[in-house]
Parts: sequence; structure tokens; C-alpha cells
Amino acid sequence: MVDVLVFSKDRPAQLDLLLRSIDRHALSLYSSVTILYTATLGSYYRGYDLIQDERPGVRWHWDPAQGFETTVRNWLSVAGDVVSFLVDDDVFYRDTPATGSVLSALTPCSLRGGDYDYPFSVDGNIYRRDNVLELLELFNFSNPTELEARAHALRAILPFAELVPVEPPCLVGVPANRVSVSSGMPHMGVDPFMLNERFLNGERLVARFDRDRYPAHWPVEYDWETP
Repeated sequence: MVDVLVFSKDRPAQLDLLLRSIDRHALSLYSSVTILYTATLGSYYRGYDLIQDERPGVRWHWDPAQGFETTVRNWLSVAGDVVSFLVDDDVFYRDTPATGSVLSALTPCSLRGGDYDYPFSVDGNIYRRDNVLELLELFNFSNPTELEARAHALRAILPFAELVPVEPPCLVGVPANRVSVSSGMPHMGVDPFMLNERFLNGERLVARFDRDRYPAHWPVEYDWETP
């Protein structure tokens, strides 16, 4: 099975969508789900509190005094042999084609489509924990963007030159907004504050999937539902 660490900042509504998509499509994949989160407003923390109340089985980390890098390294030190990372704007759109125990033998592998030449990613790729630990000995990082970029630049020292594609792909990153100053990725301009306000009012995001498969990132439109 796979232990996964999910990075989230200011996006409770999108994190909730990711977790519900795991419930629907990937329950056989993960042996544990841990959330490392932070927020810039009290209203975002209230959104995260709602999710925590609804999901007692999910592990949560918020420790600004400890710092992002230390928290990631501490998680890796106690994780199982096979690990993965996710970001809160990822969404599963179909059932994973294999269980976590099967995918463990394919490491490193990608759950997304079309990014097999980008072998270190925080968007669902599955790795041997020892390989990640060896790679992280070479640099420091302060956020998910730096972790991904610096690990990607040094990936050649490890068996990361190629990824095994999981077919059919089952995960997509939805670039609805950008909450990292250092990211620079294009996005759809959806206001995270507005999403959180509707989430606090009891609505839940729904992704409008209208394709059989998606590339690594795709501007999937959101709808809302009231459970």
C-alpha cells in the first residue's frame, strides 16, 4: 500500500473535493492519508476544521514553528516503503486501475496522463521511500514548489528518468487558482476566498468531467452541490 502526504494552502473546498474523489475512486490505493496544511485567513482555518471534524481517519499536520521541510522529512521518516504526494487541486476522475499493493511494484509511476518525462512530481507520482530520502539529502526546500523543482533538477541520480504510466490515467490537476507566490503556473482565476465562503455555507465542489482521459493539468470546470 501507499502512504500519501497532501499539501494544502487556503483551499479547503478543493481539498474536500480531492478527499471525496479518493473515497470514490482510490480507497484501495492508500494505506494512510496525511494532510500538511496552512492558511492565511481565519476563515480558511474554519474550512479545514470542518473537514477534520468529518474525517477522523485522516492525519493532520499544522506546525508553523516546525517548518515545512522539517514536517515533510519527519513524515517520510515514519512512512511506509512506498510513498506519494498530492496537492489539494488534484482530483481522481476514475477508479484507480490497480490497488496500492500492485502499483507499489511499478515504482516510480504516474497516475496522471502525459507527464512521464517529469518524473519527480508532487501530483500523485508513487515512489520508493528510500529513493525520495536519498534525493532529499541533496537540497533544502521551504514549500511544495521548491520541493518539486529542486528534486526534478536532480532526478538523474536516481531511477527517476522514466515513469511507468498507469493506464488508463485516473488523476488530473485542476489549475483553478494559484495560492503559492513562487509557483508562476497559469490558472483559471477562480477566487479561493469565494470557494471557501460557499464551502463554509454548506456547499461542496463538484468537478464537471466530460472527457475519457486528461493530461496532467486541465481546466476542469467546477459546479456546486448541497449534500
